[in-house]
Amino acid sequence: MKNYKIHLPEGMKDICGDELIVNDKIENILSNVFYSFGYEKIKTSLLEYINVQSDCIQDLACYKLINRNGEILNLRYDVTPSIMRYITNKNNDVYKFYYILDSYRFPVKFARKTHELRQAGIELIGVDNYFGEFELIEILNEVLNVFNISEYSIHFSHANFLSVLFSDLKVKKEVAEKLLAAIKLKDFVEFKNIADKLNLDIDVINLVRVGGRSNYLKKLSDNLVGFKSKLIIDELLLIYNHLEELGLSSKVIFDFGILPYGTYYSGLTFQVFIKGVESNVITGGRYDSDVKGLGFGCDLDAITSYITNNELLNIEKNMIYYVVSDSNLKFVFDYLSKYRVDKHTQIVKIDTKDITSIKKGKLIIFHNNEVEEKII
Repeated sequence: MKNYKIHLPEGMKDICGDELIVNDKIENILSNVFYSFGYEKIKTSLLEYINVQSDCIQDLACYKLINRNGEILNLRYDVTPSIMRYITNKNNDVYKFYYILDSYRFPVKFARKTHELRQAGIELIGVDNYFGEFELIEILNEVLNVFNISEYSIHFSHANFLSVLFSDLKVKKEVAEKLLAAIKLKDFVEFKNIADKLNLDIDVINLVRVGGRSNYLKKLSDNLVGFKSKLIIDELLLIYNHLEELGLSSKVIFDFGILPYGTYYSGLTFQVFIKGVESNVITGGRYDSDVKGLGFGCDLDAITSYITNNELLNIEKNMIYYVVSDSNLKFVFDYLSKYRVDKHTQIVKIDTKDITSIKKGKLIIFHNNEVEEKII
């Protein structure tokens, strides 16, 4: 019989020691970046009524609970709907929030194996013009730069493009749903088989299937003259111009085969992939359900792992060793208190005989209420 007292539930994790120091440092850096752009920190409830997050919860993917009143709740599945709920009865026109929070969800196909997802992200609410997209891209660029992450690609798409395109091509609703399902499952053989049976414009279908860079988008725009879907492509080209001004054109890929997990997305969507990391590390986009806004979230576990493995962040701890000989303990602790402000400093009491074993750090010797400091 399994001893539940010594095991964690499936998909959960514990963190301690140096790994937690790295996490804290990364979160502090991200907080400073977001705050510098005018975003205020928000912390939403871990428990929500399931109705709040129903637009983004996939089948059997959330942790459900029933409270003593018989109401159905869930552990936070996604931060964005919680923030939407928070501002529902507020009067401001524009909100700029950042968060560092945990979400809980069962993994789905092609997704992570853990159930506990720590995210850092931003939400810009109430801005319905392209300045919102431009600001998000600038913050995204700063996040990648501040950690010296250079080997990455940003995959852009649009939440409504495929549905508008299928409407332009007179594809029936039930068939369009099959095409979208094939794309979601990455089954492009089935996608092509369905498209061939419908005698759809093969040039357009092939372009949608493969994706590409700016020239690909321009070619797609030329093939969609007279269609409503061309307006979406032209919108993406406008955003691409801003990416080009930031020097990001070589990092950009347009890929309509990447679908957002949240059904609340209604405009630009994007995912950031880093070389050597199997899944996206940042995902976001524009939404227009109960409120208009846009945002993105960073997978902190994936980013922390990448930064640690590639030694992109200095996480060296400051070590202080001290020896006490005939000194008043209050004097000793009052003196050491100034070093306890830095949470990356460890202060360890040792015996005189252990001094020679110190490899690196600061040695403080207390003798007759006098202090001697040495760097080793």
